[in-house]
Amino acid sequence: MASEVLEIRDRSWEESTFCHDGCRGDGEEDRRFARRRYDPEEAAVRQRGETVCPVEVQAIAFGEAVFCAHPAALFVELGLEIKQRSPFPVLFTASLTNGYCGYVPTEEAFSSRDTRPTARCTPAGSRKGQAGGSWRPRSKR
Repeated sequence: MASEVLEIRDRSWEESTFCHDGCRGDGEEDRRFARRRYDPEEAAVRQRGETVCPVEVQAIAFGEAVFCAHPAALFVELGLEIKQRSPFPVLFTASLTNGYCGYVPTEEAFSSRDTRPTARCTPAGSRKGQAGGSWRPRSKR
């Protein structure tokens, strides 16, 4: 079994749109809903400053199979990438374990109005170079 606690940087106020770009629709009711939903979050993120989210990632192997547990809601493309990069023939990912750190979207999701993630998360591609962007079981044991 392997376990590691990573500190993943939360999105800063400057990196977040808080739906000022019309992410929920173009109508007046859509704008009112977006402001009710995102204005309090925007104020809180601006006030909190730079923060990190402690994330525990675990892996345990049973023969040729490994279970990888993390506290995120990964976009499906990321879960598939973890499986493809694994040295194990059978890999299961378990989301939302040991807490909750938010959605972990792909970079493409940030450019799409339909899948706009919340302010806490950072796109997975921006995590490359941080331990959380590339962590995986290293070898068969």
